[in-house]
Amino acid sequence: MEVEQGPGKVVVVVVDHATHYEVRTLQQQQLEAWWDHCSTVFTRTPRAYFQRHWDNDPWQALHMVFVAVLGAEPEQAPDTEKETEHEAPQHTGSSTASDADPRIVSTVRVFDRRAYLNGALVRAGGIGEVSTRSEHRGRGLASRLLRAAERTMCDTGMTFGLLHTDSHGFYARLGWTALSTGTVAQPLTAMLRDLRADAAHASYGALRPHSIRRYCPRQLAAHSQTERREGSIWAGIQQVYEDYNRSRFSGVFSRQCSSHYWDRWVAGEWDELAVMLDAASPSEADPVVVAYIVFKWKREVNDSSTKQEEEEEWRRTVTIREFGVAQQQQPVAAVNESEAFCKMVEYIADTSSESESESEETWVKCPIALFETFCSSATDTDAPREVELHKGCMVLIPNTTTTTTTTATLTTTPTTTLTTTPTTTLFGDLPFHFWAADNF
Repeated sequence: MEVEQGPGKVVVVVVDHATHYEVRTLQQQQLEAWWDHCSTVFTRTPRAYFQRHWDNDPWQALHMVFVAVLGAEPEQAPDTEKETEHEAPQHTGSSTASDADPRIVSTVRVFDRRAYLNGALVRAGGIGEVSTRSEHRGRGLASRLLRAAERTMCDTGMTFGLLHTDSHGFYARLGWTALSTGTVAQPLTAMLRDLRADAAHASYGALRPHSIRRYCPRQLAAHSQTERREGSIWAGIQQVYEDYNRSRFSGVFSRQCSSHYWDRWVAGEWDELAVMLDAASPSEADPVVVAYIVFKWKREVNDSSTKQEEEEEWRRTVTIREFGVAQQQQPVAAVNESEAFCKMVEYIADTSSESESESEETWVKCPIALFETFCSSATDTDAPREVELHKGCMVLIPNTTTTTTTTATLTTTPTTTLTTTPTTTLFGDLPFHFWAADNF
């Protein structure tokens, strides 16, 4: 095996009898082939998804996409010669490219991002597009690409790496640590009782007069450059997002560095949007955003039903994908956050389309981080509640010898290796959270 490193590029040649692979960074002329590869391996994800995530990413970088390119006609090597590394499980896919030409057989991408850690803004790397064609698995390609990606993350000063996966064992062997995230689902009536109880214990008083209305995220972003009112609302949402998440969570991505990211990536990933505006805004053309909520409706089987299986019961579930509320430094001086969240949930429930049956129950599903924030005074302990824990989020933290602090306000010299350290060292006192719109 030969290794060559240069600025923004890593080249590794792996020789395996008659097969050799060149592991290097993606070239501009390979973009189309790369999207084809990803959609071939991930059979349930359309090619347009990968192209959209490239085109809409303002921090896209070819030198942060690592590919293994087939350099010779593959032959079956003896079992004794195979590498012992295990490849990450993938969906089965077949090749559509000609074997006579060099083609991509494995890839890993690093998403360059900024994240809040205990209120500090740091550089972070997201790992995505980890994919190997079925006929080239078991040869350590994904592991080699991940190591190249990790070196680049360290060399560029990224404080931590983050990925989402179902293949915990594979990544754990490479030093990644699972983080516990999840959702809580409750009937709407029980959720509202909990929210009202929490709002009653809040230190702030009642909400000021306000109005709530729905917006199409894509249209709001598109009109923000030409329409003053829409521009004020879109800008207000962005400011609320940054102020709310900076002081509330660790691990959440900052979006303040690029309007392109908001206009293209975020607006394209959001489903339905509702915005709360202060009725006392200085002018109709410049409304003040009090809070916003992103949500998605879905009709599903009610697993909590006590009816027999042959009497299958359905329910409507609204999933809260994102929420933000103005902080004290906003024009709205003080906001009862629990009451704002309660009013927003009530609004989207009241303005939803009719269910197919009057007997269908309405449920609300939200991230555990939001539930623990706004339903801490829950009194209805007998109400049905479904908690779904996910360990698909994993983190890799740079190994540094320059600090022993337990907060995340670190600025360290990049190292050449990544290793696991206790996640409390990175995330500090604030709870870890990650919004769905930023998924990669």
